[in-house]
Amino acid sequence: MKRIILFSALALTALYEARAQQPAGELVQQFIDAYNNRNFGYFEKMLAPDVVVPDDDGHILTDRQHLLDLFRMRFALEPPAKITASNIVTREAGNSLLASFAYTYQRVGDPTKGLITIVFKRAGASWQIALIHYSINLPPQRGRV
Repeated sequence: MKRIILFSALALTALYEARAQQPAGELVQQFIDAYNNRNFGYFEKMLAPDVVVPDDDGHILTDRQHLLDLFRMRFALEPPAKITASNIVTREAGNSLLASFAYTYQRVGDPTKGLITIVFKRAGASWQIALIHYSINLPPQRGRV
């Protein structure tokens, strides 16, 4: 009997963790697909009115319209850029989902690698992006400690 109770508790815990992480993983994939397919409508829908975007050098882009303008500009570039994601880590806490993942950005020349963190917040029955932070991996520098 103790084994059945223990097994049931472990199964329920695993099921809860899988359910909690699944939505954030799906949201990350939707973000990547929208970027790669130049789906501007996705970003119009998903960016919260009060979205915060600290960029890779520390500036805070708090204006949603400015961020939409940046996506519009990026999507007009030829050849189109592609992003791939790996090492996706997600957490859920109440009405918030956090997703962090390594990315590779490829357009021309050498690919750029870095880390993206997205915080999603509950907006009615769906989710919106409340924060996007991205950083770029710097190449090793010689002669520096």
